Amino acid sequence: MGRSTRLGGGVRVATFPSLIKRRMVPNLLVHGCWLHAPSWAASNAALLSSEVRIIHLPIDPAHWPDGAPTWGRERFCHRLSPGLVAYSVDSRGHIVRGWFNTPRDMAAYAAGGFGQFGPITAPIEAASLQHLQVGRPSIPAHLVIGAEKGWPGFEDALAKLASSP
Repeated sequence: MGRSTRLGGGVRVATFPSLIKRRMVPNLLVHGCWLHAPSWAASNAALLSSEVRIIHLPIDPAHWPDGAPTWGRERFCHRLSPGLVAYSVDSRGHIVRGWFNTPRDMAAYAAGGFGQFGPITAPIEAASLQHLQVGRPSIPAHLVIGAEKGWPGFEDALAKLASSP
């Protein structure tokens, strides 16, 4: 499946064979960016490969006054739960993984998270909802936020990671 690789700061993350083989993961990320979403763990590779579809749930504007969520905490799960904003299914229609967020979480992180260059408005394990792909590890939300804010190296790192096999 995959193996662990040490990234900057001594953080261990699991990566997939295609990225490890070409030694790309450390080269794709910028300082301060890590792959903490569970889909990057080698132990979840088989579950990830069973995905056939990603479903984004409708967002009720009355519950999301500041706009739809841009990130979700990723979890491998088996049922619909409160806070679910998107989920994937396998060929039998069983839920494989879900992404969770609430208006309260979005507001709390928007009010002041922390980051290398300034406020980062998502938890470290959050995935970008706009970049979800069937059977692929999630793109870190903080990488997307950094790219949107113009932090040095984040836009290039996002483009490389999003286009890697």
